[in-house]
Amino acid sequence: MKRLTIILLIALSFVALNGHQKVSLYRTLIFGESDPSALIEDTMMSPPDLEAPVTEDFLIQDDLLSLSTMIETRDLLRSGNLYIETDQYRAMFGNRLVRSGTTQGSGFVFYREDTTFYVLTNYHILVSDGLTPANTSRIESLLNETFSATLIAFDRDLDLAVLRFTSDAFEGHIFNLNDRLSQPPEDHEFLLAVGNPQSVRHMVTYGIFMRFLTITRADFDVIYHSAILHPGNSGGALTDINGAVLGINTWSASDSDVDNFAIPLPIIIDFLEKNDLAH
Repeated sequence: MKRLTIILLIALSFVALNGHQKVSLYRTLIFGESDPSALIEDTMMSPPDLEAPVTEDFLIQDDLLSLSTMIETRDLLRSGNLYIETDQYRAMFGNRLVRSGTTQGSGFVFYREDTTFYVLTNYHILVSDGLTPANTSRIESLLNETFSATLIAFDRDLDLAVLRFTSDAFEGHIFNLNDRLSQPPEDHEFLLAVGNPQSVRHMVTYGIFMRFLTITRADFDVIYHSAILHPGNSGGALTDINGAVLGINTWSASDSDVDNFAIPLPIIIDFLEKNDLAH
């Protein structure tokens, strides 16, 4: 429940701020377009002279530190998020393939070996029903670096895939899959989701862990959370407030943008181990 105080702080700050500051708050949290230190300075209150701080003062300071951590994590996730685009072809006139469009989604690097990088994503963003994907996918980073990536492993049933690309210049964040492997999400834990929803690149949204849930589209319990997702978020990382990976965002409820589901980390690790890609 303590994590929920972060959300309450944001709401109370929004009520108290003037119009200019409200805009700054939203732009800071969602788009990262203003100075996080300025946000904290504007919302922090100094205690009166010669008066000992009360318990509420410590709670406010703790929440502001959590907000600062959340903003730092948001920037970290954006730096490591990848936009993935794959051309799709349809067979026509015998064996001839005709380009039929593209699919888009998200992904992130989970391992680096010298100049070779390995990317986790969802299988469904690489392959459309009835179409043939290209041999390579285009990957774009936050810094507009573009790479050509090859599919090296996938599992249709788990909806997981690994792409590989090489680069001498990639400087994005590499996500660690080991930090929370033995510690599943806690009740109402604060979460961050990063991805490329509806062609808006490198968006971070916030929510809480609800529970593990069984859905018809998966043969395992999935993470049910409230961070807003839209088409294009698939394949993006779901993390805790410190940026530790908890899962991969994969599904959304058709009638809600805050009822969303992610493949949990243990399923991802099992998939990587079966393909000799766990590190």
